[in-house]
Amino acid sequence: MTMDRSAETARISGLLRNRHSGEDWAYFDELRSRTGWGSEIGYMDGFAAGLWSKNKGFFAYEIKTDRSDFKGDIAKFQQKQAVALRNSNQFYYVCPHKMISISETPEVAGLMYADAGGIKVVKVAPIRELEGKCLDANFTRALLRAAATKLTFNPFLKYCGKDISEEDLKKLAEECGKKMSEWSVKTAAEEMAKKNRSEAEKILESVCVAVGMRFNPPCYDLKHFAEDLHGAIKRYNGTIWLAEHIKDNVRDMAKAAESVLEDVGKLDAMLKKGEEKKGVDGSPRV
Repeated sequence: MTMDRSAETARISGLLRNRHSGEDWAYFDELRSRTGWGSEIGYMDGFAAGLWSKNKGFFAYEIKTDRSDFKGDIAKFQQKQAVALRNSNQFYYVCPHKMISISETPEVAGLMYADAGGIKVVKVAPIRELEGKCLDANFTRALLRAAATKLTFNPFLKYCGKDISEEDLKKLAEECGKKMSEWSVKTAAEEMAKKNRSEAEKILESVCVAVGMRFNPPCYDLKHFAEDLHGAIKRYNGTIWLAEHIKDNVRDMAKAAESVLEDVGKLDAMLKKGEEKKGVDGSPRV
């Protein structure tokens, strides 16, 4: 049973306990069907006995918080609920609001919904006479043992040096269990965040290396980091532009040098032709 189902079952059990609180009732959670040991021993999720003539009768409760669990119970209803039916005047399924429909319940069973407002009867269970006009002997022994256990342990327990009722101790245990569950979820979330942060920092480091920016983790101030990264990329783009500009200038200078060399070559050829037309003494040849 998951933590959610366990918590819901405990909540419904508490509502049933409150429904049968006070001196008029004796209420038992998870009551064994008989004493001793063996695989055939079952449990009633709740059992209430009226202690006065005005509320005489025995009520058996089966709590369901899962659809598949309910369907499995219905498939073997007479077998699974034999002890509850034999030792109660009314039998009820109790579930979260509308989890079970009235049409799904056996004719002999009633139905209650447990919602935020408490317990609501949506189908009244038919009143039945006990088989043999009395409780089953084995069940009676289990009931008396549970009652004796309640008398022995219910009044007060010692917890951290203080007197505390068993009921309050159960509530404290449930609260501790809930806090432990919340702590586990929080711890898992923190571990996931650390992992994701580590992966993000690896990506940021690669970006910084690519643009020549210094990487100083942790980079939690994303606004400033984005501004720094934008500046680095601008500088990077500026460097690329300058290199391209220099390359173009060098290319232009090379073309100009080639043109000058070509002109010098032409000038040199013209000078040589002029020398050939002059004599040795410098006078023009005839």
